[in-house]
Amino acid sequence: MVEPTRSIVTVLGSTKFRKEIIQWAWENTKRGFLVLFAPFAKEEIADVEANRQELEIQHFQKMRMSNWVMVFNKNGYIGESTKREIQYAKDHHILIQYLEPIP
Repeated sequence: MVEPTRSIVTVLGSTKFRKEIIQWAWENTKRGFLVLFAPFAKEEIADVEANRQELEIQHFQKMRMSNWVMVFNKNGYIGESTKREIQYAKDHHILIQYLEPIP
């Protein structure tokens, strides 16, 4: 894993793991990382869907600001949105790390 030294990381992953992502973000914030993520879940905030395009633009901007991204692939799960984000990180030469090993 990347060393903290105020390193900026954006977390990528499904909102189905929202609670776990927030916990991971908290633990790594305490370790010295600057953690960016999108904690907005359509089940909790009524107009998330109406603002999806702007939120996606902001999320990609967070990724570009980051030194690396963490893919929260709990139980090996990587959804379609996360796959797009991974490809974006690859296209922009952003270091990618995974929570769990990928096959």
